[in-house]
Amino acid sequence: MRRYTLYNIAIGSILLLGSCNNSVPSQFVENGKEAPLYPDYTNIEIPVNIAPLNFRLNEEAEKVMVRISGGGEELVVSGGSDLELSIPLKDWKQLLTKANGQTLTYDVYAKKSGEWEH
Repeated sequence: MRRYTLYNIAIGSILLLGSCNNSVPSQFVENGKEAPLYPDYTNIEIPVNIAPLNFRLNEEAEKVMVRISGGGEELVVSGGSDLELSIPLKDWKQLLTKANGQTLTYDVYAKKSGEWEH
């Protein structure tokens, strides 16, 4: 019984890790416009202890992904078909600590008609 349980945990972990993709698309089309996000966090100052600034892409797309970078750190978050991005608290806190006093950059990628746009 114990061997069976450990086997299930190992298989579950492999499937979970395999479904996580922590990199932005390597091939995409530059569309030259800002992504319409809600809420819009453009040009704001945030304290280092703020909760994650989650958001939603406000345009039609199949999928959305964001790379948030600052202070030499990078965080990549994927959203599902609801186009909402929820940033994990632990990763967010680590990013803000490293980027304290610096600019955070959000690079948003949207998948439309099977092709990624940036």
